[in-house]
Amino acid sequence: MSSQQSAPSQRLIAPIRLISLWLAALALNPLWLSPVPAAADWRIEGLFLQELFYDDNVTLVDDNEIDSFGLRAQPGLRLSNEAPNSLLAIEAELTHTRFFSESDLDSTDQRGAVAYNRQSTRMNFGLNAEFVRNTTRESELDDTGRIDRSVRRTSFAGGPSFTYLTGPLSRIETSASANRVTFGSDEFNDFTNFAGQLAYIQSITPRDEAGLVFAASHFDSEDVENTEAENYSLSARWTRSPNERFESTFDVGLRLTNSRFDEPDGRQNETNIGFNFRGELEWQFDQGRLNASFLNAAEPSSDGSLRQRTRAQSVVSYRLTERLSALFTATAERSEDIDAATDEDGERLFFSVSPSLAYQLTEQWRLTGQYRFRGQELDNTDLALSNAVLVTLTYNSIPFSF
Repeated sequence: MSSQQSAPSQRLIAPIRLISLWLAALALNPLWLSPVPAAADWRIEGLFLQELFYDDNVTLVDDNEIDSFGLRAQPGLRLSNEAPNSLLAIEAELTHTRFFSESDLDSTDQRGAVAYNRQSTRMNFGLNAEFVRNTTRESELDDTGRIDRSVRRTSFAGGPSFTYLTGPLSRIETSASANRVTFGSDEFNDFTNFAGQLAYIQSITPRDEAGLVFAASHFDSEDVENTEAENYSLSARWTRSPNERFESTFDVGLRLTNSRFDEPDGRQNETNIGFNFRGELEWQFDQGRLNASFLNAAEPSSDGSLRQRTRAQSVVSYRLTERLSALFTATAERSEDIDAATDEDGERLFFSVSPSLAYQLTEQWRLTGQYRFRGQELDNTDLALSNAVLVTLTYNSIPFSF
């Protein structure tokens, strides 16, 4: 690739790296690294999950469906240190999934995460990192929908965040992140994604906030077309909390995406302009809670390009008795390759509905029964449907401090 062709990429990566270095410098400031007060204790918590499930279409395909019983075991550990102005948390999980009639889908997955937060009177600094080693049977359900095989997937992600109170009614929020994803097969494309965000938020009334959010990202895929893409967005934000039980936040704006990829006749450039929307709301009522989120944005994908996703999700929880609670989750999504937005190539439709009941056996033990109905339709396929029943026994240990 010529230096002229790579210039847009370099112009974007440079400021994101500068933001990361600036935030890292703040993190190394003695103010942030001052010793944790002696009053702070280390706290360790354990989790163990054992799940028996049946799915009549494990790989969510429209023909040659595979039905199977299975078991899932997941031990986990959380180590934390909390002080009046700081928090350090370390998490680790190991998940083993076994299918009784389809051993090719068996997997043993790992996850590790570290999160650090430090705050002062006017500033808040955060730093997080996460490592995930799972398979495409899990990860691609949220991306391309190709979950018919258990291809190994490894992901490293992390970055800093910083909030500064510029006045009693205003603040600046900034963050940077990097994500590296690799696969154990050429069927999926390794990729790297850098992202940065800068927001200015102003309180309008005691219950309303308004702001402006600028975001930029650089996507680099190792597909046969050597796809690169820069994505810029500018959005207006509004947050409203009419009372202590309800809060909503909405970002509305435009995005500009510039993609470059190899073709037989040379390096090609494409520019795409689209609508950007993010929304979240939370409502707490006497015996439960409702959470809902909405999204229309460009996101990285293993198919070698950015995907335009339109997604709606909701979670409703309701406490029936002191020990018995109900949960209902629903998701609907439509996505497609941004480069192919005009010819509908790569389009995916997906939905999932899942009611469940949970009974608190003791303070540490919980038994959950869940039914899950989901479906998806990919290009050149019919609608694929799946019914699953899951019974889960969860143990949360009594926290131990030392």
